[in-house]
Amino acid sequence: RVHGDTSRQSAPPAAAAPAAAASPGVPHGGDPDWIDLVAFRVERVPRCDLELGSWFSHTHPGARWRTCLYASRIVCDVRRAILDMEYTERAVGAPTIRRPIGSRDELLTLLRDEFGIVLPPEDGARLEVPKPTRPTGLQSWL
Repeated sequence: RVHGDTSRQSAPPAAAAPAAAASPGVPHGGDPDWIDLVAFRVERVPRCDLELGSWFSHTHPGARWRTCLYASRIVCDVRRAILDMEYTERAVGAPTIRRPIGSRDELLTLLRDEFGIVLPPEDGARLEVPKPTRPTGLQSWL
């Protein structure tokens, strides 16, 4: 409640999820390469909370969206991702492929061929190639 305004008051919390529901950090289906990152609860949230949270998490100078190079694309049963200078590909029924991206040209080629992102030449030339400042890979990012 904000200064007596009942329109911003959230609803009471929903009933707890069944015990079988996945929790963050618990391997999905027993596969250690797949980890649930988010758990959801069903309850009302004021729109202003969502907008402020989204704005803050994407514009704060320390936000990962501002400090990491990240691209992701899911097509059919294949998930592709770039995190800084590491490319990861996961396909249903196949082992996960992870490999470093060796150069700006290789990065631009991956963005074009695997993600459908074509940068104008002047933007590609200005693209800052991230320097490894931390271990790479999703596990180290969590």
